Amino acid sequence: MTKFLTAVILAYGITYLQWGTSQLLGYYFAAFRKDSPSIIAANFIIGVSLTVISLNLFRAKEWARKAWLKMEMALALLQVLLLIGFYVEGYRLRDQLVSVLLVVLLGRVSRVHLTKPQVINSFS
Repeated sequence: MTKFLTAVILAYGITYLQWGTSQLLGYYFAAFRKDSPSIIAANFIIGVSLTVISLNLFRAKEWARKAWLKMEMALALLQVLLLIGFYVEGYRLRDQLVSVLLVVLLGRVSRVHLTKPQVINSFS
């Protein structure tokens, strides 16, 4: 289960990297700049962090387990804040609501699995 969960976290990190790359290319090569550099940088930072954490979860590093448990809470909070911002701005909420639900589900599954004593003992 840990390897599967880690693969899901890695895929999640890669999607942030892909989204940040497409935003960056759009920022430099499009006539209309939609996203600010700070949003693009945040996506890259989240993507790189998730990728590094997930690769070290594969290697069963204790610091990566603790970092992911903290980061998933921050990501859930970020997604909820984005949902509120989308609501205030009048955007469609369906896609953002799905993002919130998926992040909360991933966080819940992670917390239940990665805090089991036998799983904690397998990390160094």
